[in-house]
Amino acid sequence: MKQRSKQKTSMLYAESLYGAAEQLGITERVFNDVSKFAGLLDEKIDELSYLSSPIVENAEKFSMISAVCKAVGTCSELENMLKLLAENGHFSDLNGVLSAYIGLYNAKREIAEVEVETVVSLTPEQDKALKQKLAEILQKKITVKYVINPEILGGLVVKCGTLLIDGSIKNKLECLEQTMKGIQ
Repeated sequence: MKQRSKQKTSMLYAESLYGAAEQLGITERVFNDVSKFAGLLDEKIDELSYLSSPIVENAEKFSMISAVCKAVGTCSELENMLKLLAENGHFSDLNGVLSAYIGLYNAKREIAEVEVETVVSLTPEQDKALKQKLAEILQKKITVKYVINPEILGGLVVKCGTLLIDGSIKNKLECLEQTMKGIQ
């Protein structure tokens, strides 16, 4: 139940931010700022985690948020939403809010978010060919997030929503092992 509540809270804040950005005609600017801030959050999670603490005064939280937003160069709409999260005790939901905003932005533009696992980085030619093929298969514009995962041994694992295409060597070896055991 608590997870569902966090998702609802995240979606509520994301929809509010998207609505404000849409009214101002700055959804793309906010999307870029949200994406930038999400990357920063991944890097500086420990430093920003104290903003979730009820012990820290709001004035101190607001000061830090303003400083971070100024350093990163985010728009005032995102800064205000961050302050609202802190003030209402929901700063721990920030990652969910940012993800929900990105999801809303992409859904409105019919952009599919695809995650691709590989053992090594793809060459620019491979990247271009893969993106073209995925766009053709999904019949949407796509954004690709690459994850380096040596455990798959080779090949690709492609995830898009509920779609999973596992073309990894690890998966092929596991299938071969099951076949050799007589279990299919």
